[in-house]
Amino acid sequence: MKHALTIVLFYLCALAYARSGPAGHCWRVIPSESRISFAVDQAGAPLQGTFASADGTVCLGTDAYRGRARVTVQTSSVRTALPQLDDALRGADFFNVSRWPRAVFESDDIERLGEDRYEAKGQLRVRDVRHDLTVGFALKPEANGRRAALYAEFTIKRLNYGIGQGQWSDTQWVSDGVHVVISATLDPSATDLDGQAAGGD
Repeated sequence: MKHALTIVLFYLCALAYARSGPAGHCWRVIPSESRISFAVDQAGAPLQGTFASADGTVCLGTDAYRGRARVTVQTSSVRTALPQLDDALRGADFFNVSRWPRAVFESDDIERLGEDRYEAKGQLRVRDVRHDLTVGFALKPEANGRRAALYAEFTIKRLNYGIGQGQWSDTQWVSDGVHVVISATLDPSATDLDGQAAGGD
């Protein structure tokens, strides 16, 4: 009886550690080899741009760990083909980068949908406004496991985050829907989002 109780206690402790312990395999974004682009309609014409500076970590789950992600974008790195527009996007009516220099997506719930396909449920924070966001993405490691490619695309409504104040809140000039595409190269990370040692697959 005592031996059986010891086994049960050991099992419960191991299960508790698995649920609160290290993440599964973690990947870190390589900023210089990654790209976040966006597209909107401006007065009926397509307008495209990019953010030149972003980083983050994606930790894929295990049976006992749901998976997590955090991606940070420096909003001052916004770029279009029009320098005057870039200045406007950094200003108070849009991203207001002097007050809110970063946009952040965080997820504590990454579900595997199939081979190399995942879904992250979390929150996107822009201009200190948070909204729930679900992002489907593909993450495919190279054959040698030294790097991985991540691809995601989704649409947000800019007015939900206060992007476009005053006259720019009129969707006649800039569409409310913003289509975002992330194409990133990642390498393995020895630590998770909290700096703890990451586990293996």
